[in-house]
Amino acid sequence: MAANPEYYYKGDFIVNTPLGAVYLDAKVDNVMWKTKNIFCEEEVYFTENGITRIGDMKKDYDYMAFVSYKENLIYFYDAKILR
Repeated sequence: MAANPEYYYKGDFIVNTPLGAVYLDAKVDNVMWKTKNIFCEEEVYFTENGITRIGDMKKDYDYMAFVSYKENLIYFYDAKILR
């Protein structure tokens, strides 16, 4: 799904549950094990072209998964609560 531009703002995966489909975005965070914080971006700036794009907090998915390789854990967050 992540390779399809039609779904860029929906996340990386569609997860089918008994209550219906939910959209999940996955992120790798290499320092959350140390900082105990997650990285949530509101806007992304591309300095080469002067372009500003929306960040993760403004996209339209239901859950976010933060992968911590150092801890061998995946943390799941309700995207609506994070927003």
